[in-house]
Parts: sequence; structure tokens; C-alpha cells
Amino acid sequence: MELNPQIVAWNKANQVRQAIKAKLFQHAMRRNDVRLLAEKRQGRRFAVKTSTYATLRSAPSYEGEVNEILEDLSVLPLYRRQKKGAKGPRLKVGEHEFERLAWTQFLATLVRQQIAADAKPKEIWEDLYSRLDGLQCRPREFEDPQTGEKYIEFQVVYSGDKPGKHVIGYRTLLNRISLQRRTKI
Repeated sequence: MELNPQIVAWNKANQVRQAIKAKLFQHAMRRNDVRLLAEKRQGRRFAVKTSTYATLRSAPSYEGEVNEILEDLSVLPLYRRQKKGAKGPRLKVGEHEFERLAWTQFLATLVRQQIAADAKPKEIWEDLYSRLDGLQCRPREFEDPQTGEKYIEFQVVYSGDKPGKHVIGYRTLLNRISLQRRTKI
């Protein structure tokens, strides 16, 4: 007996849809606000005094309730703005908008280039300072009087074009160098 290829294809696509739906549900359940709201709605629907057989039969499942909440949230302008902002890099370096680089990419590229050139950590630290200065980030090196650890404070732009300051320590840079060397091998 041969199987209908269209039904087989639909079944496979449906399995993929169900897996995606289950993954989205699990992700939504990690959010306290969605979980609590779903429990409150379910509690209201299944309240002993107000529930009838018809309301119990027509009430959506818990998963359906969560999906409704997510759909309701997704149309709110605030939710859309937050989701859009979360996708972009949160921290950028550079004075001019068209020159700005994501901080994590900037640091990873710098470390990778310096390791390829067999630079020592102190040389990488000095190069980091000079590159930040070249990007007009106004870096300032200082030392913690208690621990003696070196830090560089510099100007950055947070998502939403908000100016601010960021600090990186010498130990943090050493950790990035070590991580980069391990992944290089």
C-alpha cells in the first residue's frame, strides 16, 4: 500500500509546526508575567461558583491561553519597541553614527588581530586604549587603589542613541585573550 505523498508532506510540516509551537510555549513559560497572567485567566474561567459545563467545554487550554496572551502582547507598541531594541547591539563605540561598532565585535576583532600578531597582553591593552582614543571615545585609564587592577573607562552609545560610559578591566581583557586562544586551537 502506497502512502499519499501530499499527506506525508503535510504530516511532516505539521510535526515541524508542532515542535516550533512547543518551543515557543516553553520559552513563554520562562516569563513570569505571561505565566502568572495565564494562571489568573485560567483561575477566573474555572472558578467553582461561576463555571458551567458549557464554559468549561469552551475554555481554551492552558497552552491556548498562553498563546492568546503572547498574541495580545505582540501588537502593543511598547512590546514591539522593546523587541526591536533587544535585537540590536546594546553597546556601541565610535563618535559618529555611521562609524559606530558594536562593542563586543570591536573587542573580539581587536583581540583576534593581536593574537594573530603574537602580541603580549600588555601590548593588547595599550592598543585597546589607542583604538578607543582613535574612535573619539575619550578613554581614561585608572587603577583601583585597593586591588591595583587597571581599568579603562570610555564613552559609549547605548541602544536608543543614549550616551554613557563603560569600563573594562585588565583581567577582563586577559579572560577574552585566553578564551580567544582556546578557540583558535
